[in-house]
Amino acid sequence: MERIIQVIVSDVLQQPTVVLSLIGMIGLIMLRKPVEQIVTSVVKIFIGMTAFLLGLVAMMEAMDHASKLISHSMDIPLELEGYGGVPIAVESEVLWSAASIVLLLALIVNICIARFTRFKYVYLTAHWSLQIALGVVAALMHWGGMPFWPAILLAAVIMGFYQSVAPWIAQPFMYKLTGTNDLALGHASSIGVAFCGWLGQVFGQKEKEGKPRSSWEDLKIPKKLSFLREISVSVAIFMFIFFFVMTFVGGWDFVRAELSGGQNPVLFALFEGLRFAAGMMVLLFGIRMFISEILPAVKGITDKLAPGATPALDSPVFFQFAPVSLIVGYIVAQFTSFVSIWLLYLANWHIPVVMLTSENLFGGGLAAGVGNAVGGRRGAVISAGLFGFLITFIRALAWHMPGAAMPFAQAFFSWDPTILMSYVGSVITIFGFNTFNEVATGPIPTWVHFGLGGVLLVITAFIVYSRLVWAKKPENQLPVKG
Repeated sequence: MERIIQVIVSDVLQQPTVVLSLIGMIGLIMLRKPVEQIVTSVVKIFIGMTAFLLGLVAMMEAMDHASKLISHSMDIPLELEGYGGVPIAVESEVLWSAASIVLLLALIVNICIARFTRFKYVYLTAHWSLQIALGVVAALMHWGGMPFWPAILLAAVIMGFYQSVAPWIAQPFMYKLTGTNDLALGHASSIGVAFCGWLGQVFGQKEKEGKPRSSWEDLKIPKKLSFLREISVSVAIFMFIFFFVMTFVGGWDFVRAELSGGQNPVLFALFEGLRFAAGMMVLLFGIRMFISEILPAVKGITDKLAPGATPALDSPVFFQFAPVSLIVGYIVAQFTSFVSIWLLYLANWHIPVVMLTSENLFGGGLAAGVGNAVGGRRGAVISAGLFGFLITFIRALAWHMPGAAMPFAQAFFSWDPTILMSYVGSVITIFGFNTFNEVATGPIPTWVHFGLGGVLLVITAFIVYSRLVWAKKPENQLPVKG
């Protein structure tokens, strides 16, 4: 049985193109649509998601080159060396197996919560759910010493609750960005985007009567430069300038030897900028195609299983609402991430913290979009900067919890998996269940516990304030769904 579940999870549930296509098919069947419409919609969902992923790959390749250029230019390692003898209580394969089963069970819990409670959100990004589930089972099995199946059952409940609550937390901020209450954010940075977006409003530009906030999306462009209004052209030129500057600072010899395969550095910078823009446009094309088909299908499912529920979708779905802020946020988050890693490097931190290059785009860029919507240009810069800076330190403080999953956690965990893992691990620590800590890890420095506890208290206070106070203000209230 366990093997069958693993096959379903690895071959189906971890393939976003297949998952969304199946969801579309099931929803349209529930709506009793004709066969020809079902076939058309399912194919378009699959093609749209495939285009989305192809664009994503092109953008990530360019981002990887950007990280190496910045790292070389600033003489900062992309990751710190050495793991400080991290002990292993549970093998990595066991943790991944448990996380895969949790992914399936958590979906059931999520749908039940969406049906019977006020948290009416269905989390449809299984690839992010799997990463977050890994953090939860690692905290339970490695840090807490729980057996396999009890840990899976408890983790499924925790994950199902998270999948329902995280979009609910972020939704008032996402509405500020999108202007619609029909889409929710289902991403591994939902809490981080909301938290940093709120800070962008607190410290950003205030809206004055008769004078709207500045916006990165409303940059005034002279008539002779009107071609820059076309997002594909402006992104390509902007990224070319960015890569050209970085190749000049990093050294053309380094570019030829390590990145371009001997290609002229100027041409390398030009082609990287064009590839990034092409990837972004393919991604946006794919998003528009599958969103137009998936929303009616999801409505068919939620009307039957969880009436009134809103689909929580991946971060790039929201790129279309603030494409300029996205690029600004990515660059700012990249810079502040390197600053934070550099500070850890100077402090001789013995646990590696790897640059979250992709999350600085998908999370940091989105945080900038929210910050831009609620705090203007200054809010966008503040939101993205704090996003990239803070997550590095949060991961560094939580180093003792993932165990064998630590290399993956430090390389890929963004805000939500790290925060949720830390919540679970901190409860285990407070109630004294972490016997493995004393046996193998040795006493964790008190300042680490206090630092992580302080972070969690701030995040908890934000969640309570944002939903019970901030979201209740007339200008921040969500419209009632019809």
